[in-house]
Amino acid sequence: QWKEHGGWHHLLNGADALWYYIAQAIIGQEMSWRKHAAWLKEGTDDIVNGCGQLVRDAQRVDSGVKILYSSENMAMGWLFAKRKDAWSALRLTKGYPPSFLTFKTVFKDILFTQPQFITFDDIEKGGLNDCKLLILPAALNMSDAVAAKIADYVKNGGKVVADVIPATRRQLGKPRENSALANVFGVDF
Repeated sequence: QWKEHGGWHHLLNGADALWYYIAQAIIGQEMSWRKHAAWLKEGTDDIVNGCGQLVRDAQRVDSGVKILYSSENMAMGWLFAKRKDAWSALRLTKGYPPSFLTFKTVFKDILFTQPQFITFDDIEKGGLNDCKLLILPAALNMSDAVAAKIADYVKNGGKVVADVIPATRRQLGKPRENSALANVFGVDF
C-alpha cells in the first residue's frame, strides 16, 4: 500500500521533491514501467494536476522549532556508536544520542508541530532570528563561529536542547579542552 501512495506520504510529511535515482527500479528489462514506478507516477500526477495541488501549494505553518542537520555530526555519531569506549570518553554511561529523525518524530507525532531543519551555514547567516527552540542532536562537532551565534541566540532569550554536551570538538572532529557551549549549558567537559 505504501508503494501506491508513496508520493502522498512524502508530500504530507513535508517533502517538496521526489526523485527516483535507480534506473532499474523504474524501467524493467522488458523496457516497461515497473509496478511501483507506475504507482509513483500516478500518485505524482495526482499531486501535480489533481487535488494534491491544495496540499502542495498550502503555506507551511512555521512552529519556530529548528533541528540542526549536520552530516558531519551524523557521521561522528555513527563512528561513536561503533566504538563503545567512545561513549565513556564522552562521559555517557549508557545509551546512544537520538538522531535528528528521532527528535523530528517526537515533535511531529507527539507534540503536533512541524520542525524545520537548519544547517551550520544557516546559523552563520542569521537563521536563528525567527527560531523559538533550537535542537542540537549529537552536535559534537561545531565551529567557534557557530557556537558564538548559538551563545548569542541564548543570551537574547533563545532556547536550546541538546542530547549530549555539544561542541566538544571543532569541525572535522578535533577535540577541544572544553565545550564551546559550556557557558550556555552550564557544564564543563
